[in-house]
Amino acid sequence: MSSFHHHHPTTALLLLLVLVTSALSCPDECRCRGKDGVVYCNERDLTSAPESIPPDTKILFLQSNAIESSQEVQERLEPLTSLVRLVLDQNNLVSFPDRLPVSLTKLSINRNGMKFVGKNALSRLTNLKQLELEFNNITNAGFVSNVPLENVLSLRELLLAHNSLTAVPRGLPATIEVLNLNSNRINSLPEDIIRHMTSLEKLYLQDNLIQIVEGDLSALNQLSLLDLSKNQLREIPYMLPGNLSDLRMSSNRIRYIYKEKGVNTKGQVHGDLQNLKKLEQFDVSGNLLESVEFDSFKSLPINGRLSIGLENNPWRCDCNLKYLKRWLTSHTDAIVTSRESNIQCTTPTDFSQVAIGSMDLDAFRCTRTEHLFDVHDVTSHGFSITYDASQSMEAPYVKMWLMYGLAKCEDSCDDDSLERDDITATSWFSSYKMMEILSPRVNVVELAPRASHLVCVLSANQDPNRVCLDQCDLVRTLNNDVIPGGGMNPLPTEYEEGTGGETAPREKRVIPNWAIVTLSCVIAIAFVIAMFALVLWKVRNNKRHHHKRHHLRYHGGNGGATGGAGMIRMTGNVPPFIMQRTTPPSQMTSHSAPPNIVDADHEFDVALMTTRHKSPPPANGNHGNGGGGRKYPSDSCCYSDSHADSIETTATVTSLQHGGRDYVTSSEAMSYHPHHDVIGNGGYGGYHVNSSGVV
Repeated sequence: MSSFHHHHPTTALLLLLVLVTSALSCPDECRCRGKDGVVYCNERDLTSAPESIPPDTKILFLQSNAIESSQEVQERLEPLTSLVRLVLDQNNLVSFPDRLPVSLTKLSINRNGMKFVGKNALSRLTNLKQLELEFNNITNAGFVSNVPLENVLSLRELLLAHNSLTAVPRGLPATIEVLNLNSNRINSLPEDIIRHMTSLEKLYLQDNLIQIVEGDLSALNQLSLLDLSKNQLREIPYMLPGNLSDLRMSSNRIRYIYKEKGVNTKGQVHGDLQNLKKLEQFDVSGNLLESVEFDSFKSLPINGRLSIGLENNPWRCDCNLKYLKRWLTSHTDAIVTSRESNIQCTTPTDFSQVAIGSMDLDAFRCTRTEHLFDVHDVTSHGFSITYDASQSMEAPYVKMWLMYGLAKCEDSCDDDSLERDDITATSWFSSYKMMEILSPRVNVVELAPRASHLVCVLSANQDPNRVCLDQCDLVRTLNNDVIPGGGMNPLPTEYEEGTGGETAPREKRVIPNWAIVTLSCVIAIAFVIAMFALVLWKVRNNKRHHHKRHHLRYHGGNGGATGGAGMIRMTGNVPPFIMQRTTPPSQMTSHSAPPNIVDADHEFDVALMTTRHKSPPPANGNHGNGGGGRKYPSDSCCYSDSHADSIETTATVTSLQHGGRDYVTSSEAMSYHPHHDVIGNGGYGGYHVNSSGVV
């Protein structure tokens, strides 16, 4: 006991000395809270890090100064082995300090104009969990993550917003849970850069230049928030993680929301919302949205927590928007983030600025017609068309069909015959077939040679009986033995069965050039001989007529054995096309006969003329060439999706694949069912074939 009492005063003095030393070591320009290990040196106009910072400091605030030297910072802070948080915001550091205390878990160097972060600087910070480098001038060339950060395995948050990055940095640790890259210059999001970041929960990419999200993001199965607002996206990303609860894509260039992921008719890859069963917030306001495909929202959870932003979009209020109208009306428990009056129609102009919620469902109608195809490569048995889907007014998810068949007008068909505004295209068909347009180029084969065919393009929403003629063209197939440019028809579009069940083109029949030249010479010589014989016959025939004029006589009076009253009879060599005619008796008597009758053969050359029957010209006088320039009243035929009955037809839908192209080769009976209730029949109008061939 005596020993303890002897040493106790010494121990107390040592403790007191440590406390006094700690208090005295706080720099004059700082304020220290020794008990908590917090030192405040912020907003002191410091140009360098202060000296004599207490060695047991845990949190150091140095923001809002004018510190420039990274070298000086690392020399004065490296001894602080207990430091866990360092704040250097709003200084003038242009490079990252190399030797900071290994004990750091949170480091903030925002708003410094920093340009370079070396790999050695971060690789030694093995305990770092949060790194903030926002509002600097960091580029991809100046960021260490171009070399993988293998040792920084504890990093959870990386904040790089408001820098000059043009791509997501490579080699980021897989442990990152929050990555903020807002307000950079990033133009793409490649799959291979982030797919290893399986711990990522929140990804902020707002206000960049991203046009497409490449690849599959579904591997990020922990991602709950994805912010892609204020970019240049044209489509919803292809594969989104199913764990998403917050998807932000406002202020982009998205035009359509699709039911299923895939490639649209314009060749653009797009995603869908089918896998997002946990979604609670979905914002697509301020885009270029025109319509939503049927059933696009069917997988969204309706639990009273779903919030949707649809305002400030140029909605096209036609039949394709019926689904969205129905969905908004029936799912009143979904929270629309904007007032209903802000979800307005832009087109058609008759409904401009009308709130979608205030319109009747029957008002959403399709009334458009258009002509966006060209006919090419006409042969004796077929032709090709190219369809320009990029210029179509239809939504890319709407299926387009080719309607073609023999025209009733046959030999009298011409483009002027199409100038009729009182009939529909179906009244011009003797029979017709239909096939879906699956590619920009479609080949039609096995047609009759030397025949007129009507070909039209229509959408799946359109009743074939309401197709306008301005959606059609007349195509006349060539003779069976003639092709453009001369020679025999090689029948390039006919196909026969090859070995192994494949279809192979028939062998082309081509006449050698020497045979064509010989045939041409023979025809020319025969023509010269025929012309010479014709002239010789004409001369001899004229002489014969001169000697037989006395055979022409006039017979009058009240009739006789050879003629009736008032009849001129011509005898001798009279051409067969000169017909007898009767003259009233009051104008001709037996005493008024002229002394001489002149032979009409030498006075007239008679040519037989024939005309083709043509349809009457249009009342408005408009003429065209089968293209889109023709004008027709929209109420006479044209486009409508409101029909109560299905339409039976003998039209057939057939296809044959060869060489990557579609060919029509066979037929079945089919029926067309135009949709008039989008929700009711599960889709838009289409064509359905049954086994009996009768609907």
